[in-house]
Amino acid sequence: MTTFYQTSSEKSFIFDSIAPEIEKKCRHSLGRVKRTLNSYFLFHFSFAFLLLLQSVLFVFLVTFKPTSFYLATSLALLFLTTFSYIILIYYLNQKKREEYIDVISEFHNGTKKIIPQDTDISEFHLSVAASTFQLTTYLHQKETYLFSLPPFKFCKSSLTKICLALHHKDLLFIQESLIKLSLDHHKILIIDLPTDLALHTSFANTFIALSKIYVKPDDPHFKESKWIDSIYSKESIVQKFKNATQKAIEELNILDEIAPQDPWTHAQLANCYHHLSMKNEEIKEYEILQRILPKDKKVLFRLGFLYFQNTNNAKGLKIYSLLKEIDPALSRELLLHYI
Repeated sequence: MTTFYQTSSEKSFIFDSIAPEIEKKCRHSLGRVKRTLNSYFLFHFSFAFLLLLQSVLFVFLVTFKPTSFYLATSLALLFLTTFSYIILIYYLNQKKREEYIDVISEFHNGTKKIIPQDTDISEFHLSVAASTFQLTTYLHQKETYLFSLPPFKFCKSSLTKICLALHHKDLLFIQESLIKLSLDHHKILIIDLPTDLALHTSFANTFIALSKIYVKPDDPHFKESKWIDSIYSKESIVQKFKNATQKAIEELNILDEIAPQDPWTHAQLANCYHHLSMKNEEIKEYEILQRILPKDKKVLFRLGFLYFQNTNNAKGLKIYSLLKEIDPALSRELLLHYI
């Protein structure tokens, strides 16, 4: 369910002539981020290994030489290493954040330089916005987390979980910063072009993308990580998600006023209401979608499912009858939610 404006505008923002350069810059920035992530992984891994060795040595000395000079020395080294690790973590976390900001700034400024000087001001801002968004999609891939040195392939699954725990918060910060840069470029244009439909479509898409980074990714490695759960359950993250989703709804409502009865707009509104657990509003959007696309089996199935969930069984069975004429197998699947 896409609109003309959604598909055409996204393609026109970045010219064919500069797309390879933007791709190259994305790869370069991604490489810098991965090198930074890997270096910090090695830092944590090295200290963890050192602390493990010192702990084993301490246990050994406690067991076999409990009164020796070496036991006291071992204990002192263990405390010194732990203290040094804690101090270095604080320092390196500050340095790491500065490195990420530098990567974002370098990419942002570099993108602006490769756009032709005679480019129309609106296309210039939308090109830069689309470029930052493209880098965000690269960072969203799970492969970004992986530590890729060959010796570690034998325990790839375990290392993936460790990397997720160590790096996910960092990548969330980078993605958030990039999307906010994209939003800033949209805001500059909104002032001059407040009724431009393509601009509002792109603006809505960007807010939707922002809201998605605050939702726990649907991946087995993420599901098994309690650390990832703790990140997404924080009140600050939940509130950021709600704010971004509400902004997306505002933009989508503007689109509906300018170009009513557009299926893409109502599909996105329904999705936003779903994430905000606003079931009645979601149902209303799917009712509009059914009027616009009466033969769309996915729309009918979702609307029937929502009716049954909301104990509005009479309407649900009516949708079942309509769906049965289009896709009998899918209608039987829908009926399972009634029974």
